[in-house]
Amino acid sequence: MERLLVQHRLPVHSRARTFLAGVIVALFVIASFAGAGIAAAPAHAGHPTGALAGMWDRLNPQQSQSNPVPEHEQLACEQRADVNGGAWMCRYFKIPTPQLNFGWNNTTGRFVGSDVTATWTCPSWFPSTVCDNVVQVVEGTFAFDLFSGGQLTSFQDLVVTQAGGGQRLYDYWVVNRFACPWFRSFAEALAANPFPLPFDGVNGPALDCIIPPS
Repeated sequence: MERLLVQHRLPVHSRARTFLAGVIVALFVIASFAGAGIAAAPAHAGHPTGALAGMWDRLNPQQSQSNPVPEHEQLACEQRADVNGGAWMCRYFKIPTPQLNFGWNNTTGRFVGSDVTATWTCPSWFPSTVCDNVVQVVEGTFAFDLFSGGQLTSFQDLVVTQAGGGQRLYDYWVVNRFACPWFRSFAEALAANPFPLPFDGVNGPALDCIIPPS
């Protein structure tokens, strides 16, 4: 889709007000990150087979269909030499972000898997920007303890890509056939899917998961 950009000159006092408004919004977002204890995680650009290690952040556009508010999710992953000969383990949890009017609940999750990078085949419906830049794939089972009291178990591939000095993680739900992007910091996640902050209850982030063409 093409966008028509119309340029026009503003009076000096209008440009000053516009600049001041931009500064106020930027300061608000920075303060929000600081209030939530959010810090940009360093990129793990070392050995490709260790690319999954560390902290990942996701801007979930909708907590659920019944409660369509954005939320901040985190995933912390490490390889454990003492578990099944070097299994990968990840912890999933959510970060309360009331200063941005985001939703939150206490759903948590645990992932256990093994490296399948050497034998993994990228699905044909994944974009080439993913398939051409894969550096590690860990396959396993995710068990979620839902805030409602139930449990959900899912077979997933954690697909790490690296391009242009940056990394992304695509959490691929194999049976359900969708994959959602994660980032090395929440600031990066917000920048990749911008919308007015704080959330106004109407204008939220766009849905950003990869799904097969219909």
